[in-house]
Amino acid sequence: MPSLKKLAYDPVKDFTPLAEKRDLAERLRAELVVVRGSRHGTPFDSVEVTNASLLALLTDQPLPPAARWVTDTPTRAQALSLAGSIAEEHAVSPLLLD
Repeated sequence: MPSLKKLAYDPVKDFTPLAEKRDLAERLRAELVVVRGSRHGTPFDSVEVTNASLLALLTDQPLPPAARWVTDTPTRAQALSLAGSIAEEHAVSPLLLD
């Protein structure tokens, strides 16, 4: 019976300590990709490394080099001033005024 391939992600800015994720990956015999700059939603803020890692896993290739395990550079995000409440910021957001 072929063994299952397993891949685990650890967003550096997640709530769970890295040691716990390393322990879980070891117990599962999974590859662990530690994504620098990522928060809790790694597949959403780090699409490039997520896709490259999954493609490598599914095609029996090595994982991308650790230097590439970083959060994507935002292309459409803009900084909010947060001068008022979050509701006020949403009300004046140019993304919502279209």
